[in-house]
Amino acid sequence: MPASKTKRAALGADHARDGVALLAAVWDTATPPWLAQLPAVGVLQRVLIQNVVIVADRGGREVIRLREADTDGLPPGRCRIVSPYDTDARWGGKRDLTWCGYKLHISESCDAEPPVGPVDPADHVSDVPPNLITNVATTDASVPDVAMTEPIHHDLAGRGLLPDEHYLDSGYPSADLLVSSLTDFGVRLVTPMLADTSPQARSAEGFDRGGFTIDWDAQTLTCPQGKASASWTSATQRGTDVIVVKFPGEICQACPVKAKGCRSSEGSLMARSASSG
Repeated sequence: MPASKTKRAALGADHARDGVALLAAVWDTATPPWLAQLPAVGVLQRVLIQNVVIVADRGGREVIRLREADTDGLPPGRCRIVSPYDTDARWGGKRDLTWCGYKLHISESCDAEPPVGPVDPADHVSDVPPNLITNVATTDASVPDVAMTEPIHHDLAGRGLLPDEHYLDSGYPSADLLVSSLTDFGVRLVTPMLADTSPQARSAEGFDRGGFTIDWDAQTLTCPQGKASASWTSATQRGTDVIVVKFPGEICQACPVKAKGCRSSEGSLMARSASSG
């Protein structure tokens, strides 16, 4: 694979033209019909649809090129084929790590209490019970961890192995799951919540979400300078119900600490928060 971005794009365009030419030959009336039924041909067709556009230039000539995400659009990562050898594999990422493939979610017991009652030394039973794997779930790499918390609880419930407390890392909980896990399954989640990843929080400078005061009844947000928001709108972003709060542009423009809470060049601050339900 070429190191240069330009050369990689040129190579991708060459592959795209070759793929289109191959499909045209397979679908030609003189070609035996059984060739079009091969699974590999179907995979090639899907890859080309997802990654290639065919347009006409000003002279009316056909131009085959790779899709640009910003102008042409690309399929969501959860359904985009990334390997012709494994059509179920997907790209995934966690912080600075990216990979193509799958995720494995393993649950295990972590009882710390020793067995109750006398123990026969001849049995050589350890004072500490072993940790046992209670559930294994596999997804493609694009599935977020938080989407697996409830399915894992369903699997554990089906085998009568639900724990009273479920210890998780910060990728698995949400505000809704903290409540529903307890009410639906009787499981208390013991976990840190996902850290704020805004530029202000990462740099430890300025005002992150914790610096704003939410009044759910009045549907207002108050900034650290004591200014109230101008609008409060329910919306859906990437399949998640959110509330979009906007501050008046003229107030933000004159704010002496604007740069610490807002990166917008126009000065109006957009604050997004999950609904309280």
